[in-house]
Amino acid sequence: MRWNMIRPQSGWYAAFIFVVAALHTPTAHADAEHYFVTLDGTRRASNIVWSEIESEWLVATTIEVAAPLDRGLTAPQMFEAFCKEIVRARPGAPNATISDKRIFRVDINILAPNGRPISAAPAPISVAQGKCQVGGGDQSLLPTYPGRLKGWHLANGNVQQNGETFRRTILFESSRGSNVKVADFNMAVACTATLNDPTVQTLQDNFERGLENVRMEPNIVMIFAKERATQGVFARATFDTSDGTCVELK
Repeated sequence: MRWNMIRPQSGWYAAFIFVVAALHTPTAHADAEHYFVTLDGTRRASNIVWSEIESEWLVATTIEVAAPLDRGLTAPQMFEAFCKEIVRARPGAPNATISDKRIFRVDINILAPNGRPISAAPAPISVAQGKCQVGGGDQSLLPTYPGRLKGWHLANGNVQQNGETFRRTILFESSRGSNVKVADFNMAVACTATLNDPTVQTLQDNFERGLENVRMEPNIVMIFAKERATQGVFARATFDTSDGTCVELK
């Protein structure tokens, strides 16, 4: 049992499944809807959630298309257009002082006209200096975080047996081109980031409902870190999240 990031190969498809510890409520939910026009169509952004992580902001939203999917558009084109609008308009921002430079990620869940999600999970799009980081067809949609987690991405997860129960695990891996080291990885910050990540929260329940004959140990998460270029070099810490914070178990 394991979840991974699956790269979009063609068209509109990005799927990833998460399992993490019990999570607490994100910082701010916006009741307002945001209508906008892009790629020759009218869109509606709703279910907007702002979460503060390492003094920067993650914005998660659902976007509905008002007509059948635009033919001829690539997934990167749609990701970039929708992300760019959310960063520009900042709908439902907790306060007016939040600038586009303080948004580090936009997670977009797309609904087709029939109300069904187009992909199995929201697409996490990194934002740097107000610019959505959308590449070509080989782009990896990997959750990233700012501050002390810069240079790392959330790579995959699993469940690990511990006696008669299983514990949730999350693996962070150094990003391509970064020179961060496992010895400097902040386990507590990584745990807290996942606790405040609404995309992780949403997908956790879906994953756990699909497990059979597995009894999970509640509120326990194991964080792993690995340097991309190394083999077998890991760091690990285990946390109790029962009170909504990450308390390391020694």
